[in-house]
Amino acid sequence: MRHALSFSRGAMKLLCCVGAILSIAFSSMAFAGDRSQFEVIGYSQDKSYFAFEEFGVIEASGHPYASMHLVDLTSNKPVKGWPYNVHLESETHSVSDARRQAAALAKSALNQYDISLSARAIIYRADGDDDAQSQSLQFSSMAHFTMSSTWRHHELIAKGIPMGTASGCEDFEQGPVGVQLIYSYDDSQRMVYVDDKLPRSRHCPLSYNPTAVYIPFEAENIVDGVALISVWSQGFEGPDRRFIAISITNKE
Repeated sequence: MRHALSFSRGAMKLLCCVGAILSIAFSSMAFAGDRSQFEVIGYSQDKSYFAFEEFGVIEASGHPYASMHLVDLTSNKPVKGWPYNVHLESETHSVSDARRQAAALAKSALNQYDISLSARAIIYRADGDDDAQSQSLQFSSMAHFTMSSTWRHHELIAKGIPMGTASGCEDFEQGPVGVQLIYSYDDSQRMVYVDDKLPRSRHCPLSYNPTAVYIPFEAENIVDGVALISVWSQGFEGPDRRFIAISITNKE
């Protein structure tokens, strides 16, 4: 009986440990938000417009979605009528289904704006990067693509700025936050973008992180560089992530 009792206590300790682990796991899941992914489509031939796709699964419902975005790089604002959104209200549909439908919806409009110039990433910070939540993104580029090229050093800093109140955000402890994007090039620094007001599409943003920088595929410099910025906002089961695209050079 002593051995049986000893085993029972050991088993109880094991069960408690397992229960604690499961509790932590379920707790993490309960606060997991909707973390969207993106795919860059490219530039217009005159490099005035930039298109990208955003897709994922809504955590609260399990429904897939996809959005096609087109940004005017002169104003850093969405082109009128964009994005093209697809939300499939069924768990039997896949993210691929949503992406195909969104691409079909946007196809003629992408052709209208001549989105046919491929883009390539200069820097990309994936979810597994230890600095994925940093407000700063540092990278280098070559002045010209030769073996003796001079390397240029760049940095993007996305600073959150309080924006007062916004409709639908009254019940959250933290007020909505806008973004100020600062671009450093070697020894110079300038502000390339600042929110004057929050678009409704961002919901109730909490913070911003620079995630990637793209340039036209055959470009030899960063003159037409575009930054993809992660936007973390208040979600149903935790912070949700969406993306915005901002030109890092002034085109006005």
